[in-house]
Amino acid sequence: MAFGYQVLGFGSGGAAVYSVNYLVVAGGGAAGYPSYQGGGGAGGYATSYCNSCAEALTVKAGTYNVVIGAGGIGSSCNTATGDGNASTFETISTTGGGHGGSSGAGDPANQSGNPGGSGGGSGYGGPAGVGKGCGNTPAQPTALGGPQGNNGGLNSAGGAPGYGASGGGGAGAVGANGTTSAGANGGVGLANCITGSPVYYAGGGGGGAENGIPVGSGGNGGGGNGAVGPAPSGGSNGTVNTGGGAGGARGNGPASGGSGIVILRFPGSAGVSVSPGCNSVTTCVGPTNDTVAKFTVSGTNTITLP
Repeated sequence: MAFGYQVLGFGSGGAAVYSVNYLVVAGGGAAGYPSYQGGGGAGGYATSYCNSCAEALTVKAGTYNVVIGAGGIGSSCNTATGDGNASTFETISTTGGGHGGSSGAGDPANQSGNPGGSGGGSGYGGPAGVGKGCGNTPAQPTALGGPQGNNGGLNSAGGAPGYGASGGGGAGAVGANGTTSAGANGGVGLANCITGSPVYYAGGGGGGAENGIPVGSGGNGGGGNGAVGPAPSGGSNGTVNTGGGAGGARGNGPASGGSGIVILRFPGSAGVSVSPGCNSVTTCVGPTNDTVAKFTVSGTNTITLP
């Protein structure tokens, strides 16, 4: 995680070049449909900061576009719910979380969760142990920090005493498998200290469950909690600007995934401005006095010469 800048000689036609660390999290996936919903998968996660093998980006002075992926939109109808959307900065792009699966009896074609940055959790149904929303899809290379997420949980077998759906995958762990006695927890996200203190991002959504049995909890990092029915009760939405997946429910609850976030950490000598105004620039007090640009909505980032 090298910081600083290098000014190339005028004879070489160079300009200021900065080593910039990044955190890029995509939007989380929505819950499944129409019943016994799996939790949404977390948005894909990529970073060069905090326990990462990825290198910082090298950028010159100029203006750059930043895209913040929206969370997948939940549906209260018997129509497919949404995967999360990608977040991007320069050459870094992360994939939205996959939406959760549904009851095998209600909609066999969509029983498994969708693939994505992290995969959606499967709905209840049999046979147990099959079907999953694959995470890290497409695969993120080691040079960008390795896998951007994990798989959602596998199907459970339906039957007495109840029905429990699986959790969505998170950046730090797979979603747990649902059982006939409980909905499953979403996979935990990952903590990152790029802003100066550790914050969790990209937790998977918890699985929904039948009345009378426990629901799944969302993974630390913005994952929504599962819920019971009847419709229109729904699980919790993923938390905004974390990339958290939505919580599933027994009924047609329209829980949506949380939007993503992009955070850039520059050397203190760099002049940095952002737009629109709801994005922010702060100084990390410490030995390097680095400048941190946080994007909660899509916008532009301008880097000037020192």
